Amino acid sequence: MSTPDTAGYTEFDVPYARVDGRELVLHVTRPAGQGSGPFPVLLDFHGGAWTHFDHRVDLAWCRALAKNGVLCASVQFRLAPEHPWPAFIADARAALRWLTAHGGTLGADVTRLGTIGGSTGGFLSVLLGINPRTENEAPTPALDTPDDLAPALPRVAIGFYPILDVVGRYRMVCDTEFPAHTRWLRERIGPPRHAPGHHMQAPVERLETLYALKARGGILGNSAGRAVNALINLASRAGFMRMAVYEELRQNHEGAFASVQQMHEASPLARVSEGRQHNRPAILIVQGRDDINLTPRMSEDFVAAYRCRGGVAQLELPADFPHAFATIPSPQSDYAIARTQAFLAEHGLLARQAGVASGALA
Repeated sequence: MSTPDTAGYTEFDVPYARVDGRELVLHVTRPAGQGSGPFPVLLDFHGGAWTHFDHRVDLAWCRALAKNGVLCASVQFRLAPEHPWPAFIADARAALRWLTAHGGTLGADVTRLGTIGGSTGGFLSVLLGINPRTENEAPTPALDTPDDLAPALPRVAIGFYPILDVVGRYRMVCDTEFPAHTRWLRERIGPPRHAPGHHMQAPVERLETLYALKARGGILGNSAGRAVNALINLASRAGFMRMAVYEELRQNHEGAFASVQQMHEASPLARVSEGRQHNRPAILIVQGRDDINLTPRMSEDFVAAYRCRGGVAQLELPADFPHAFATIPSPQSDYAIARTQAFLAEHGLLARQAGVASGALA
């Protein structure tokens, strides 16, 4: 255990699979000082364009949810381009099978199970929610768990700024035009496309998120922060930051999927529109209208298609929320956490508690 009970949660890693000569783990954030459970459980998937970051990215919301009685299990999964589709969904399904078989040893109640994630983690959250069973991919072997074990069915799937229309997002980053001076700047100060180690998207996206949140909530207020803000503002006005993000997002898509047809096969929007789903969890989508990585239409189309198939889905599109807002402590992330708690309570995963927000942004 890495944290004392007085923090309101405890944390530890537990292996769930061994594949390609490596062990994959769940980082468990469990409620402490709230009885012995069993607790409702959320499988958490991190974002990073299928390529970046790791299973500790979402600790801020996992810890906040654990303090309110939810056990979170953050999934370490294999990343592209070394491990393209369907490796990451196969790992997600293995984590679900392992949790189905062994969740009781962690204090998890798998009859009150859901998924959660941001960006491509939101993609995995929704995709696993609607298609939890192994399909055509070779299954990732879950430790001490049969590959054909029927998994617990997620009752809810929560996505913050999720990639629900994979093909639509790919076309957006490919087709967006930028001014000639922006392309000239990119060619001279950025590495060439497809260069080894070309990973600008993650840090640039993080900076832009910080800047957008700072403008609304006072983040980066010291002198060093103001200098960073000035540089980010200049780059944003020139369009350079968006171009840097889009250039690498194009590579991320192409590294994660072998073809546009594979992107279509994986896309939650396509699966729902074509009736290729075998579970119908209640879905919550929260995406900011200021998100440069997605358009509101992508989430709106998914929610409309899901409702047409008889599913229950809630969509919130608050203004002034950038991409990745939920991973950085701010009023926006507080809103996402409160909204999640209220949604879990609404769908029977969490008892309603005093202090759980109704969903309105303070």
